[in-house]
Amino acid sequence: MVAVTGAAGLIGSSAFAALVAAGIPVRILAGPAAETRRASLGAEMCIHADITDIASLESLFQGVTTVVHAAGPPSVTESMQNPMEFMRVHALGTTAVLEACVRMHVRRIVHISSAEVYGNTSSQAVLESQPLLASSPYGAAKIGAEQMVRAFAIAGRVRAVVLRPFSVYGPGMSTDGVVAQFLRQAFSQSVIHVRDPRPVRDFCFISDIAQAVVSACSVPLKGFEVANLGSGIATSIGDLALLADELGGSCGTQERGEKRPAGTDVVRLVANTDHARDLLGWSATISLRDGLKRTMDWVKMQ
Repeated sequence: MVAVTGAAGLIGSSAFAALVAAGIPVRILAGPAAETRRASLGAEMCIHADITDIASLESLFQGVTTVVHAAGPPSVTESMQNPMEFMRVHALGTTAVLEACVRMHVRRIVHISSAEVYGNTSSQAVLESQPLLASSPYGAAKIGAEQMVRAFAIAGRVRAVVLRPFSVYGPGMSTDGVVAQFLRQAFSQSVIHVRDPRPVRDFCFISDIAQAVVSACSVPLKGFEVANLGSGIATSIGDLALLADELGGSCGTQERGEKRPAGTDVVRLVANTDHARDLLGWSATISLRDGLKRTMDWVKMQ
């Protein structure tokens, strides 16, 4: 039995669906009531509660062997506006999940972190051993959550694997994200507006991420592991816009020249995924072109 927190979010809902498809019984904690109803199909149990509600978590974790912890807002921009809430949900919420795991004798936690923990890096491909130097409250909150997971695992209270997804996209993602914005502009406007074409990212389709989570629920673990999840392929924001333009049939791109405050934007973030392959037997399979094609139909319906 597996429990998934954040089961109405992009990664949580996709992991939930992949686990059910694999024949694994799943319990879920989802977000607001409307999202809970949409997310609950196929769940053995579904609850709606704050992620810091230990009593509710204990109820959800009864008889569970593995918890996939994917709860918490993922927006870097929103974290700048409300850093205290991001720290509460990610750091304190993760602590509540861990405490409930210990009380209910859950053997394993798969913690969904983020590549944002690395911040700005000069590395061509980031290793898991890279220093954690967040450049946003979201990244800092994720570091706090990771360190709590590590502390519980090192103390022998739970076995843990931390997954650090890079730029995840696909149906169900935020419509405010850069991928959704470019695809929407590609079929609805004559030109795609690019804030800054220079940043380089590693885009990974959501179904690939979900399969990595499924693998992390069953691979042998000695105590504590960390694995990057990405394609390992560098794509600039400018090149992403050009590809969206090609797929959507717009008439080109236009740079807006807007930049974030100095020190807050991550210039390059690309994964070295060797450890994910060794630990999980996993690598990304969906190309950016194919992933964008699959996502465009979803964007058109939003």
